[in-house]
Amino acid sequence: LYLRVTELDQEELNFPGSEEMTKYIEAKRRELQELKEVDYEETLRVKMLVARKLHKGFLASMPQGSGAFTNGLYMSSSSSKKALLESFERFVSENQEWLKPYAVFCALAEIFQTTEHWLWGHLAKCDDKLIEKLTDPETSPIYSEGVHFVYYLQWRLHVQLKEASSYLKQFGIALKGDLPIGVDKRSVDVWRKPELFRFYTNTGAPPDAFNKIGQNWKFPTYDWEQMKRDGNYSWWRSRLHLMEKYFSLVRVDHILGFFRIWELPAHCESGIMGRFRPSVPISRQELEAVGLWDIDRLTIPRADASDMEFFFGTRAAEVAARFFDENELFTNAGDSNVHRRGGGGGGGDSSFTKRLQNKYWTFKPEFSTEVQILECEQLKIREGSPDWLVAETNEIKNGLLELTRNVCLLRSAYDPNAIESVHSVAMFDKDAFYPRFDMEQTRLFQKLECWQRSTLSRISHEHFTTRQRFLWTQNAHTTIPAITNSTNMLVCGEDLGLVPDFVPGEMQNLGILGLRIQRMPAPEQDNDSNNNREFGIPSRYPYDTVCSPSCHDTTTFRAWFEEDENRRKKYYSQILGQDISTTPKQCTTETMRKVIKQHLESPSALAIFALADVLAMDGKYINERDPNEETINDPTNSRHYWRFRFHITLEDMKKNERLMGDLKKMVFESGRDVPR
Repeated sequence: LYLRVTELDQEELNFPGSEEMTKYIEAKRRELQELKEVDYEETLRVKMLVARKLHKGFLASMPQGSGAFTNGLYMSSSSSKKALLESFERFVSENQEWLKPYAVFCALAEIFQTTEHWLWGHLAKCDDKLIEKLTDPETSPIYSEGVHFVYYLQWRLHVQLKEASSYLKQFGIALKGDLPIGVDKRSVDVWRKPELFRFYTNTGAPPDAFNKIGQNWKFPTYDWEQMKRDGNYSWWRSRLHLMEKYFSLVRVDHILGFFRIWELPAHCESGIMGRFRPSVPISRQELEAVGLWDIDRLTIPRADASDMEFFFGTRAAEVAARFFDENELFTNAGDSNVHRRGGGGGGGDSSFTKRLQNKYWTFKPEFSTEVQILECEQLKIREGSPDWLVAETNEIKNGLLELTRNVCLLRSAYDPNAIESVHSVAMFDKDAFYPRFDMEQTRLFQKLECWQRSTLSRISHEHFTTRQRFLWTQNAHTTIPAITNSTNMLVCGEDLGLVPDFVPGEMQNLGILGLRIQRMPAPEQDNDSNNNREFGIPSRYPYDTVCSPSCHDTTTFRAWFEEDENRRKKYYSQILGQDISTTPKQCTTETMRKVIKQHLESPSALAIFALADVLAMDGKYINERDPNEETINDPTNSRHYWRFRFHITLEDMKKNERLMGDLKKMVFESGRDVPR
């Protein structure tokens, strides 16, 4: 996707039909650049078509007996072509450790038409012998059209990125790479080294102000113990070594995952039913010591008659029959306490509740998880279904999902490979429990007695704060130095989200720059007179941070500023120091300049800005683009498709002398300008 086909070596483009190909490339470039959003599919199709044609020409240049390909093909005596071949063979030789498995994976994925490698039959299991067999140019059936093509494509990408990086360094410009925290299950990494990943779990994030049910990224979590045994985190270190060829800085995505990761069982679809790993569980003995004896009630989703009516209304009886098993709530008529609790809550006077007040329902096994509910045939919406049926089905589905989450404690997660350690408990440890995040919002919690609610809240608060502090710090100090000490790149950590109060200090101890986004104030600012500060104050940021008004995972500053009137007024008066009565309804160029200036003048080591925020200092740009169209990624929406594109070119920006002049002046006055 990132291959710049218009900048390939001109001699390489000189093959029969190349003139028509050049015209085709230019026509498609103009066509695709006219689109409002990026058309990834068509862009990729065109570039792959061009790359394959170029690869065929490159193959025809290979000499007989070449270590890369042998077929008695013609080799031009051109010195430039000889240099290209030497560059290619050197790249393959120096990168074969990762390049060979990756090339085989790509070739097999194309043959099987899927990257779900567990569906590849006997090829689902990868080993060194398989890789060597399928990368042997003499015997491999997938070599020339598959493996060798991937070699060629990766070499071309390497050359272009390396040239760009070297060129920028001449002007004192450093490239910053990105190291994702997650790896897709359908990737060469998981196919090649499955033992490093907990394939039966997913990574995500707990609920926050942006998403009430949390996030499920669908990436497997890491087996940190196995990674340490596997060459002292060699998998991580090799990634950094490769990045070091092109980048001077690296952003480690979700660095909180090195302290603890939010882990979800594979049967969960939302992000709310997870737990932090590692974490010290709550034992059955601890719960019983504070009077919480009915642990099944707190851990197994169940509903009494009032719950069924609360979630499903008049369809309660129908839903109960289709998706639940019926149970006796109590057998002793004198058990008035159970009777009272069973009849409490909304809808207590209805006939359904009165008739069945000594019953309760638990999920049938085939409907007991979020994934089972979302995939079951009974709740599939057929094409052409009337609106009323769609609405009714969705209401039932949402009610069922809410009930699966209607617990206060989670049992230990399934772990087929678990051994007793600080990171894991044995498979299905019946005496280990974890507080369900935001348990206070559940209907079950609200129906408990006052002392039970108070006790559970205290246990939950301690579990997510002081109880884990030592373990999480220990985990970070074990994993992070082993990885970061293997590179000379400046390491920056994305530490947004639910950040424990000790993390900023530990990142300082580890020599990692933290990230400061103004609308998401970090814990270190909670020590001032206003402990509920809504906005970060750039002038108070620590030196070892990277600051910015927004990032790719948020809306732009302009969109954020304009979406909430009360917040806009507070920000304008409290942060920009302006008269609240003069707060503009829209983000003016002057407002944006003040924000950029504040960040440039902050103590942060680096001030990095989203291009949309910089362009918002130009009146022409903000009048042409709706700020709500500028969001690059919406992390709360798993179906969000990154398609945003700018319609202003770098050449046009360079011609904007006023904006360029203002930027230079602001950088110089902030003291960030480096004399050359």
